Formats: sequence, structure tokens, C-alpha cells
Amino acid sequence: MRLGIEKRIMLPFLLLVIIPVLSVGVVSYLGSFNHLLANRKSMAAEELDNTAFALENLYQMSTDNGLSAGDLRSKTLEFLIENNVPGFFIQDGHLIGLPKDGSLDNEELKNVLPTVMLDIWEQGKGELPLEGKDFTKRYLVYRLIPGQNLVLLRTVQMDYLAPPLFEIQKYTILVALVGVILAVELTILIAHSLSRPIRTLANVCRDIGKGNLKPDLEIRRTDEVGILADSIRDMSQSLFEKNQQLLKIQRLNKEILKNTTTGILTTDHDGNIVTLNNTAVDILGTEDGSGSPILEEVLKLATMTIELRKPLHVINQIRDNQGSRRYIEVNTALFDDEMDQKGVVVSFQDVTQKRRIEERIETINRLTSLGELAAGLAHEIRNPLAGMKTSCQVLVTRMNSDPKNIPLLEGIQAEINRLGNLVTDLLSFARTTPTRITAVDIQEVIYHTKFFLDKQFNNNDITFLMHAPTNLPPVKADKDHLQQIFLNLFLNALKFMPGGGTLELTIEPYLGTENNLQVRVSDTGIGIAPEDLPKIFNPFFSTDPGGTGMGLSVVQKLVAENEGTIEVSSKPGRTTFTIQLPIMARG
Repeated sequence: MRLGIEKRIMLPFLLLVIIPVLSVGVVSYLGSFNHLLANRKSMAAEELDNTAFALENLYQMSTDNGLSAGDLRSKTLEFLIENNVPGFFIQDGHLIGLPKDGSLDNEELKNVLPTVMLDIWEQGKGELPLEGKDFTKRYLVYRLIPGQNLVLLRTVQMDYLAPPLFEIQKYTILVALVGVILAVELTILIAHSLSRPIRTLANVCRDIGKGNLKPDLEIRRTDEVGILADSIRDMSQSLFEKNQQLLKIQRLNKEILKNTTTGILTTDHDGNIVTLNNTAVDILGTEDGSGSPILEEVLKLATMTIELRKPLHVINQIRDNQGSRRYIEVNTALFDDEMDQKGVVVSFQDVTQKRRIEERIETINRLTSLGELAAGLAHEIRNPLAGMKTSCQVLVTRMNSDPKNIPLLEGIQAEINRLGNLVTDLLSFARTTPTRITAVDIQEVIYHTKFFLDKQFNNNDITFLMHAPTNLPPVKADKDHLQQIFLNLFLNALKFMPGGGTLELTIEPYLGTENNLQVRVSDTGIGIAPEDLPKIFNPFFSTDPGGTGMGLSVVQKLVAENEGTIEVSSKPGRTTFTIQLPIMARG
């Protein structure tokens, strides 16, 4: 059984007080017992001495009166019987019994007699302890009367709980009881006065352990308990202040994790997700990341970090659930607790826009280099072509007399004209005229471009459709560049819909992170082979035998110069060019 603090204090106090009190009482009682017993033994010895003195007088009177030994013994025996004094005569080595003591039976007398006889001839008198019976203490007091060979006996017996003892010790017992009662009361008071504040302090410590760092502690004392209470009060105040600082740091860290543009994910040592911040959820696209290809890649890198036991830094190209290409930059690091590995913290960012800008810059640089090369090449080719064309024209006038030569010369002129068109395209691609950025109504540009091609659309059975919401904001671009862009795209669609079809435009605000306007140009032509898609913007690449391969390169260059992007997707029966252009800020 578990004892409370009050009993733990009270029991030792009670033992320390009651044991001495009881010890004093017991010692006092035993002292009184021994004193009364000694007094009784003294009275018995004195009684035997008085009997011996009376028998000696009787002996002297009998001798003076001339009584015989038999008469003297008779008178002695009568005296002893009359006074009820037990004993025995020693005659010729035999014992002749006198009145017996009722407390001493024959068997017990037989056992102690040898000791008495041995001692009595030496001392003449004495006492012998007997075996106690029923919480009693007994002694045999004896006396020798030598003239008559008479041994007188007296048994002294006293109970340990004798009433006379209680009479003698009643005040001592009363004082002891009163002392014990007072000791118990004082002990209870002391235990209560000590245990109550200790119990209060224990409850306060328990409350602090449960998180209540502002406990109600009203103990105001100057002793050690008060010092302990002050220490606990100071400790709780210090813990409260530290806890407030910790909460501020936690809130700050939470806000940082919540508002950072980097996704933060942590896993345990088995690779299971522990936490996700808001940015991570936005990048993954779902609350728990389930079914996200990005999450699969992130967790794969976290597992590799655990296996390799070193941090990783990678940028991976991933297709999300919508099939869009995204670039994810991932950093992983192990975290541990006292050198005991616990898991992995993963930070990742969607750097798709950054990579697109880098690709755009790379494309612009590449196109600039190609443009410079094309400008030089066009200059070097145009002059010889001009000379060759002039010479062919002269030869045509001189050789009119022979009709057989005219087709050959006309073929040479056609090839020269074809090379001239290629040089013109190269110069268009290489031209670095300044871009005049203004606020452009893109619908107006598209309708104006369509106007130039209406006859060709009708002749080739092309249906033109455009879908656009009302009140579209203007785009920030060069109007002539936009017209050239859409003209090239429309002409490209005409080439690949030889049997007619539909040219469809859709204009809408871009729902991504940038403030752009998106234009999708779709045709129902033969489509582009998957292996040709990555090359269609390359200069001189064309699937049209009669084309120069510069039209889409010029489109990409002009889109890049207007801070836009262009992408293409295709399948049999549907090719779509998607252009994004920045919106002109209002005001």
C-alpha cells in the first residue's frame, strides 16, 4: 500500500515520540514491580526473622522451665501451625514436614530442596527464584533455626499485572497516556502543516508538467518550504517566458514554411511522408500528393538519400497528370536526433518558368547567331545570283532563234528565282530592325491578316473560326511582328490542308502564374510526325518539298522578340500552335 506524504511524515514522528514515552512507562512500571517484589521479599524475610526470634524465646523459656525436647518440639509445632509458617525439621538426616505453603507443591519443593540445603548451612538464610506461573514472579525465602534444626519457608509471589502496581503507577500511566495523546495531536498538526504545502507544491509541479505554466501558488513562508515555493514560482515564470519565445519561433517557422515559394516535405526513415507545407501541396496538385508523378519522383530521391546517406541536388523533367512538361528542382538532406537518423527533409521548386525563360534566351541567342550567319550568307549569295540572272536574261534574248534552248534558260531562271526567295527569307530571318512595342488589339491583327488570305481560304475550301471572350485586354507587342507571325502560321496551315478543312483560333487569358494572353491556332490538316515535332522551328527544316524551312523559324524569332512563347502539339488530323503574349498593364 502506498503511503501519502502526510502519513510518511506522521508515522516516524509518532514512533519517535511514542516509543520513548512507552519506554519510560515500561521502565517505570518494571521498576515499581521490582521494588514491590523486593519489598515483599524483605517483608517475608522479616516475618521469618520475627518467627525465628519468637521460637528462640520459646526455646529459652522451655529450657529454663526444664521442658523435654519432645515437649519443646510440640510447642514449636503448635506455634508454627497457629501462625501458619511452613517449614520442616531435620532429624537424623530426614525431613519432617510442617504446615505447607499452598503455592509450593511437593514436586517443586523436592526440586529446590537440594539447593536450599546446600545454601542454608553456609548462610543460615537466603532466597531462591522459582519458576513463574501465569505472568508471575516467585521466590522462596528460607531461614534456619540451628538450635532446633528447623528450616522455615515463605513463598513470595507477585503478578506482573498486580493491582497494587496499577495503584502505584496510575499517575505515571495517566501522564504517559496524556503525553502520547498530545504527541499524536502535535504530530498530526506538524505532519499536516508540512504535508499540505508539499502536496500543494506537488500539484503545482504536476500542473506545470501538463502545460499550465501559470499555476496558482499562494504559499508565502520564510522557511525551506517557502524557499522551495519561490524557486518553483521562479521556475514556472522562466518556463512560461521560454515557452512564449518557443511559440513565437514556432509561429515564425510556420509562417515561413507556409509562405515560402519552396515546397517542403519531410519523411521518416522508411520514406513515409510526415509533413507537407502549402507550397508543396500547390506544386503536387493534391492535398496528400496521391497519384502525383512529381511526388513519386520526390519520394524516390528521398529513398535514395536514405540509402546513400548523403544529400542530393537534381533538376528533373517530369510530365504531370495533365501531360504538361514541368521542371522540378529537388534538394534533399538527412536530419537526425542526437546522431540517430530519423528521416529526410526535401525542398523542391517548380522551375518550369525559369527553364522556359532560359530556353527562350538560348533560342534567342541561337537565332541571333543564325541570323548573323544568314545575313552574311545572303549577302554573299545575292550578288552572284544577280549576275547569273542578268546573264540568263541576255542569253535568252540572244538565243531566241533556237526554241530548244529557251526551256533550259527558263529553268535556270526559275532556280535562280527560288534561290532569290530563299535569300529573301534569310534576310527576313536575320533582319534586326528595332521592335516597336505598343498596346495591340490582337483580334484586329488577326482579322486584318485573314483579310489578305480570304481568297486563298475560299479557293482551298478552308473554314475560318475564331473564339474569343469580349473585352480582351491588349497585348504588349509589335503590331507588324504579330501580323507576320499569324500570316506565316495561316500560310503554313494552308499548305497542310490540301483537301480543305478548318482553321480555328481560340483566344483566352492564360490561367497560369504569368499575366499573359493565350492564342491557340489549330488546323485539321495531316498533322506533324512525332519525330519531326522537336525540329519544326529549326531553320531550313521543312516537310514541304517546295518550302524553304524558314517560315516557322521566323515565327519563333518574332514571338521571342515580343517576350512571348510558342509551343506546338500535333496528332493526325489536328495540329495546334499555342502562343502566349504578355498583356499590356492598364493605366
